[in-house]
Amino acid sequence: MGLSKIILNIALKIVDILTFYIHPKKNHITFISLTQSELSSDFKLIDKQLRHENKYDIHYILLMFEKNLWGDFKYFLNCLKQLVEIKKSSLVILNDNNYVISHMKPKNVKVLQIWHACGAVKKFGNQIKRQYPVQNYDYVLCNAEYWKDPYSQAFNVEKDHNATVDLVMRESETQVQVIGSFDSESLFRPVGDHDQMQSILQACGRGYFVVGILSAGQEPTNHALKDMAALGKDFEKWGRKIVLLFPDEEQYKKFQPTEFPGLPSTIIYGRSR
Repeated sequence: MGLSKIILNIALKIVDILTFYIHPKKNHITFISLTQSELSSDFKLIDKQLRHENKYDIHYILLMFEKNLWGDFKYFLNCLKQLVEIKKSSLVILNDNNYVISHMKPKNVKVLQIWHACGAVKKFGNQIKRQYPVQNYDYVLCNAEYWKDPYSQAFNVEKDHNATVDLVMRESETQVQVIGSFDSESLFRPVGDHDQMQSILQACGRGYFVVGILSAGQEPTNHALKDMAALGKDFEKWGRKIVLLFPDEEQYKKFQPTEFPGLPSTIIYGRSR
């Protein structure tokens, strides 16, 4: 265990002692994430339904974790805040692994891990060597019976505590949808190409190719890139181009490819405007 974890554990213990009088409140639900600073994706849908029922006291601890010294300090303070809010909650909903829950989950608090991906192409969680064991989740959502065994191993949850839910392609009038066709003449700006617009067809040629729309530092972008890096050699052997687009230059500048070692060399980075 590193020095930073030792200091964090001591601080958490002190906060736990000082807040001995705090106990779970009925209908108190807390969303916790380190991969989003505002509600999005599954969190947003679940929150909408809970609010529609109008009988829950809902709270949020949402932080976009940054891998730098300032980010580490904010994470430290956030963990202390998490502990206090967790102790107030009857239910905590997570979309990624959580150190505070794994290290010192309070009694009488239920934890639901919805996870941020519908599966995985590589081992993860407790299936790999990590800084701390993932544990203390009461239930985990998965999208097929197939994932019950891997999720049980990864999250240290009993197999019958993995709840299977249908994977549904959601429709939106304002966001990108699965419509079954694609205009390969769509233009984008390749990074480092003197800002010249280029079509997908020009960049990739005819035949198969992959186009991904990314949001730096967020899910499911991070998960997708890690999976792609794990299959980097296979993508290079395939030989087709992969175009990864960011919505604007600001998003691209936030992207750190070094965080995803193994990404295939066949990737073309660009922005849509």
